[in-house]
Amino acid sequence: MRNHYSMKVRWSLKDRCYVSEVPALPGCMSDGKTLEELFRNTDRIIDEWIATAKGDKLVIPKEDGKITDNPLDNVIPGNLKEAG
Repeated sequence: MRNHYSMKVRWSLKDRCYVSEVPALPGCMSDGKTLEELFRNTDRIIDEWIATAKGDKLVIPKEDGKITDNPLDNVIPGNLKEAG
């Protein structure tokens, strides 16, 4: 089952890669050299975060659906393609 959570995406000059954070899942972050890699990695990390929370019998937070003015603040993997 695919989980849909908003993520914040930024470019890290220091690490020279994209970095994502999933605000609804505390500590859920990932990175990737391309947006496609970032989205794949973030999908995997979300799945792992949820599996760990279920194993620990924790409540899985729901996506709150808040949208900001910055279109990259709330991205669902697969909905944004890297300019090429």
